[in-house]
Amino acid sequence: MCKNRPKKRCPFSFSRYLSIRRLRYSNNYRYQWNLKKMTPIQYRRHLQAA
Repeated sequence: MCKNRPKKRCPFSFSRYLSIRRLRYSNNYRYQWNLKKMTPIQYRRHLQAA
């Protein structure tokens, strides 16, 4: 949204970056103890293979 505005910072770019990074971490790298100690992505693949 802020690409067409030179010399002005987009107020949402950094917060959006952090939220995407936080979601990526929790879905791909943080182990969930109630999901057989797998990440949510690994657990979903485990269920699909069964």
